[in-house]
Amino acid sequence: MTIVVLACVCVDSHIGARIESENGAAATTVLFEESGKKELRLASGVYSLAYRAEGAPGTPFSLRATQGATMTPVDRKLPPDGAAAGVRTLIVRSVWLALAAALVPAHAHAQQPASAVTPRAAAERALSTLPNVSDLVAPGYYLSLEASADSKTGTATAAVDTPSGAFSAALSLQAPLTDAAHEARPLSLNGLSNSAAASLAVHWFRWPGSPDTARMRALCQRALQTNECDDTQLTRAADRREFLRLSHAGDTPIILTARATLGRRTFHYAERATLETASETHDDVAAAAGAGRYDPRLGYVGVEYQFLREFDAGDSEQLCVLRDADRTLECRSAVLGAPSRLTRQGAAIEWRRFLPGGRVAVNPTIARDFRNGVTAVDVPIYFLRLDGGALAGGVRAAWRSDTNVTTVSVFVGAALRLTQ
Repeated sequence: MTIVVLACVCVDSHIGARIESENGAAATTVLFEESGKKELRLASGVYSLAYRAEGAPGTPFSLRATQGATMTPVDRKLPPDGAAAGVRTLIVRSVWLALAAALVPAHAHAQQPASAVTPRAAAERALSTLPNVSDLVAPGYYLSLEASADSKTGTATAAVDTPSGAFSAALSLQAPLTDAAHEARPLSLNGLSNSAAASLAVHWFRWPGSPDTARMRALCQRALQTNECDDTQLTRAADRREFLRLSHAGDTPIILTARATLGRRTFHYAERATLETASETHDDVAAAAGAGRYDPRLGYVGVEYQFLREFDAGDSEQLCVLRDADRTLECRSAVLGAPSRLTRQGAAIEWRRFLPGGRVAVNPTIARDFRNGVTAVDVPIYFLRLDGGALAGGVRAAWRSDTNVTTVSVFVGAALRLTQ
C-alpha cells in the first residue's frame, strides 16, 4: 500500500471526494471541513476521483495530491451558486516510486501555488484561541490561554478524527490560572466559569449522498470528449445542473455536536453565625447538544440546547473582629457563607453567513436562559484575516435583557468556519 496525501486549501468552503478503483468499486471517501491534509493508504494503480464542494460564492479553493500520487490539480473559485464538482484521474505510484519522489530535493518540485497555506500561516491558525472544544474539527494537540479582566484560563486539548474526516472527538483539560472568582455570561453555557474541568466533545458532519463517479465521467466524455472536467466547463446549463445533481454537491450537509464538561472545586468560606473557617467540595456540570445545516445560498443555521449547574462562591467581604485584650480591630478578607448552587438552562440559535468573496462574515446569535428569564443578542462582524485567509476578528455588538445595556467591542479570536 502507498501513503497518498491530499491537500485542500478551502478556507470558506468544505470539500468531499470519492475515490474509486478502475472496476468501479468504492475505495475510500474523504472530507475537508477546512484547509488541511488527509492521509490515505491505496494500492498502486489508476483511480477515479470525484469531488464536490460547497461554500461562500466567489471564494477560491484547491485540491491536489502532494504525496504518493499524481492528478490534475483542482484550483478554482466557487461559482455564484456556491456549489462545484469535478472528476479527476488519480494515479497512485508504487511504494518505491513514491519513496524516490520524496527524496528528490524540494527545489526540484513545481512551485507551490499562491493559494497554498504557508507553514507560518498554518502555525498562526493553530495558535488561534479555541472558543470551545466542540468547534474543533482538526486533529492534533492544542494549548490555549484565555484572559478577561478578572480571570485567566489555560486549556490543553487533544483531538482525533476518522480517516474520512466526517467524525471527530476532542478531550480537553481546563484549569484556572488565577484564584479570582468571576461570573460567566448567563447565556454562554459552553463551559464552567472558574473550575478545573475535563470536557469531551464530538462533532459529526453528515453530507447526504455520494458522487456518482461513473456517470459524472460519462457526462464529461459526452459533452467535452474528456475523462476529466469541472462543472464550469460544461457550457450547457442543463449539463451543469445534471453534473451537480450526480455529484450531490447541492445536498444539504447536517452537522451534529455534543459536549459534556465535569469539574470539581473546593470552596473556603466563613460561617455566617460563628465566622469560623469552613470548606466544601462540589462538582460542576455543563452539557450541550446542537444541530445545524449549511446551504450556500443561506449560510449556516444552527440551534443548541444548553444546561449548566455550578456553585458560586459569592463575593469576598471584609470581616472585622474586636480583640478584647488590647481593644484592637482585626480584619480579614473572606467569603461569607457557603456556596450557592446556580443552574442555567436555555437554547441558542445562530446564523453564519460569509458575504460574496469571503472577505466579510456575520455571525449573529440569539440565546435565551429559560430558568433565569434572560435573553441575549450577540452580533459579531468578521473582517480581520489571518495570513492563511481565515477570518479571525472584527467588531461585536451585544445586548442583554437583564441589564438592558448594549456594548460594542473589537475582538481577535478563533477563525470563523462555515460550520464548526
